[in-house]
Amino acid sequence: MKVVIGARFTQHTMSLQFQQATVNVEDRAHPATQRLPASWQHTEEWYSFDKSPRTKGYHVIATVDEKTYNPEGMSKKDLRMGGHPVVWWHCIGKGRVLYSALGHRAESYAKPEHRRLLTNAVAWAMRQQGTECGAPAQGAAK
Repeated sequence: MKVVIGARFTQHTMSLQFQQATVNVEDRAHPATQRLPASWQHTEEWYSFDKSPRTKGYHVIATVDEKTYNPEGMSKKDLRMGGHPVVWWHCIGKGRVLYSALGHRAESYAKPEHRRLLTNAVAWAMRQQGTECGAPAQGAAK
């Protein structure tokens, strides 16, 4: 049985809780990242996870640059993960799952990069884009 999210939340940043950092698009070919810049600034409560979802074969499409914020949690715990994933996807059968750790503040949804990511992700999940998870190629008969 596959786990839906693929990683377990451990802590978020606490020193300051919300910090601006650089989000880097790692997979520019995935439909969810189309028309996004290679990187952008985003203010977030940065999550850390027990391990990278890569260990389960999930596909990371965006990471946060740990050099651009203070990755300190409660009791000054170091939350660095290296290649710190914030958006990833995988298939469950023919179903599509995309997880984003972005969007803890209402202001996030006014940012064009975040809105583009979400719009693209929904279109991908609805099989309007992409061939992942057994979807037919675009333009193919359904």
